[in-house]
Order: sequence, then structure tokens, then C-alpha cells
Amino acid sequence: MQTKKVENSNLGLQAYYKNLNRKEKTKLIGFLMNKFGWSYNSVWNRLTGRTEFSDLELMVVTPIINEGVWKQ
Repeated sequence: MQTKKVENSNLGLQAYYKNLNRKEKTKLIGFLMNKFGWSYNSVWNRLTGRTEFSDLELMVVTPIINEGVWKQ
């Protein structure tokens, strides 16, 4: 399990996502889809770097990842 904190930037989230295993990636994407109503493609594109999170989205997603809320 990852315990590393994510910096408040798109690059930090992308690096964090890249280091997750397949099960953790699936769980994180599913959590963000259910919590915020985002489509799979939107979440995946943002986490892989094809598109970027907005500043508001970063402010919401970063604490969720840092606190490990999505793992529960």
C-alpha cells in the first residue's frame, strides 16, 4: 500500500497513480467516479496526464488521496 503524500499538482497525482498496482488503480478510479460523478474516461485521462485537473479539482482530489479515504 502506498503511504506517500502527493504534492498539490498534476504531476504529483500522475506520478502517484503510475506507482499504484492494477487493483489500486481500479479502486481509485472507481472511488473518484462514484464520489464526483466523473466518467471513467475523464478520470483516467486526468490521472495518466492526457488532460489536466483544474485547480478546483486538485484542491479536492489531493486531500482525498493524501488521507487515504479512497482505500477504505
